[in-house]
Amino acid sequence: MEAFNEIHAKVQKIVVLNNKIRNDLKWHLNKFSSTQSELDKWNKKMKNLFQVIKPLVVFVLLHLLIWMITHLCKDEFEKFKKDLYEERMKLKTELSYLKDHFREMNKGKSYLSHLLSVQKHTTDKTDLRYNKQADLSKKNKFATSKKVNPNKVSKKKNIIHPKPKAKTFIIA
Repeated sequence: MEAFNEIHAKVQKIVVLNNKIRNDLKWHLNKFSSTQSELDKWNKKMKNLFQVIKPLVVFVLLHLLIWMITHLCKDEFEKFKKDLYEERMKLKTELSYLKDHFREMNKGKSYLSHLLSVQKHTTDKTDLRYNKQADLSKKNKFATSKKVNPNKVSKKKNIIHPKPKAKTFIIA
């Protein structure tokens, strides 16, 4: 009987240990299920947080992009402004050169107009040792018809001169 009591005591210990393990298992299962529900709650909170943060992240990224574009455009604008200033200075110097050149041309035009207004008429030959009486006597000369040999050849150019048909008026 002693062996029976020993076996019985050992079985009693095993039953107590089994109950303790079952209770611990139940407690751990309850803890696991509560942890699982906690985890589900945190997952829902994280999803809600992502739903809130997502527009904020998009907002921040858009503002970052706008800042970058503005900064780049500012640099490009400064470069364009510098190039435009240089081009404007070139055009100003060219304009001042053209104004001076035009002013000189206008002076030349006024000098030419003055010279043309002061000059003598083309038929006025005074002060060139011109004798008006000698000129009038030359104007009224007539050529008489001379008989020219039609076969007469000019010695200078080897040209045959035809006969003149009538009297011609010569102006010298």
